[in-house]
Amino acid sequence: MSMLRYVGLIGLVGGSFLFAGGATTPVKAKVAPVADDNVWIVALKNGTLGLGVDLTRPLNDYFAVRLNANGLRVHGLNIDLKKYIDVDIDGVDTLIDIDYLSLGGLLDWHPFKNSFLVSVGAYYSDNTISGIANATGKQIVFEGNQIKNNVVDTITSTLSANHFAPYAGIGYSNISKSGWGFTWDMGVMYQGTPKIKTTVKPMPAGVGTQDLRDVEQIASDTDKDANKKIADYAITKFYPVVRMGIQYSF
Repeated sequence: MSMLRYVGLIGLVGGSFLFAGGATTPVKAKVAPVADDNVWIVALKNGTLGLGVDLTRPLNDYFAVRLNANGLRVHGLNIDLKKYIDVDIDGVDTLIDIDYLSLGGLLDWHPFKNSFLVSVGAYYSDNTISGIANATGKQIVFEGNQIKNNVVDTITSTLSANHFAPYAGIGYSNISKSGWGFTWDMGVMYQGTPKIKTTVKPMPAGVGTQDLRDVEQIASDTDKDANKKIADYAITKFYPVVRMGIQYSF
């Protein structure tokens, strides 16, 4: 083969590779699909934390971050306190005040890339339930002790727990489609052992009297006994969270 033919053959082969390469579609790397970058989800819910609103931001098809705020305020609910707690009290009307406020920050994991999710996070909560005893007669009987009505105005017992509460649970929320949808949560907050604290509001005439001091001592002793009983049950450290509602993705 002459040198001219050899150079021509090399040029032909090289040109074939050049044109073939230019016509070939580059191989695309396989990338896992992600949720729409513009998706935001707003949800309205009701449940054991009260009325609430969620704001969710999907990170991808597996994870989303969620903030929520919840609240409930019910005052003046008339109830027979002796049916629910071990306290001997007569001559009063008992009213219940419920004040719930909680703020949560959660990470939602969608392990199957669908609406089912597993949540972990924490809540700041200021949830209290108060029983308020208002005198109705000339005397109040409290734990077997007779108290003159001109000494005590009200006796208030408040049940509360830790403000910071870690949370774990499961739920349902579609993070990949826009529009309306149904959503729910179910889990527990670790709130520590709840405690009862009783305060006595005296009548002006009862301030500084021995009768008032006796009532305050009885209330303190009653709190100690009640808190010991509550601490005996580990389940009281966990507050159940059940929330459901509707959501809108946009």
